[in-house]
Amino acid sequence: MVVVPESDFMQQINANTRSTFLLSVAALIGATILGILTAKWVVRPILKLNAAAQALARNEWDTKLALNREDELGELAAAFNSMAEQC
Repeated sequence: MVVVPESDFMQQINANTRSTFLLSVAALIGATILGILTAKWVVRPILKLNAAAQALARNEWDTKLALNREDELGELAAAFNSMAEQC
C-alpha cells in the first residue's frame, strides 16, 4: 500500500480549479462586453429613428434621417424622410 499525502494529491486539483474559475470569469467578462457592444450596434439606428420621430412631432420638418438599410428600419427611415419632404 502506498500512502500519498493529501496536500500532494490535492495540489493539482486545486490548481485546475483555480484555472477553471479564472477562465470562467474571463469568459463571462468577454461575453458581457460583446453583448453590450452588440446591443449598442442594434439599438443605435432605433435611437436615430426615435430622434427623427420626436423632431417631426416638434414640427421640425427639415429633419433628414440617413439610414441606408434594406430592412424594416430602412423602410421606416424612408417613410420619415418622405413625411418630412411632404410638409
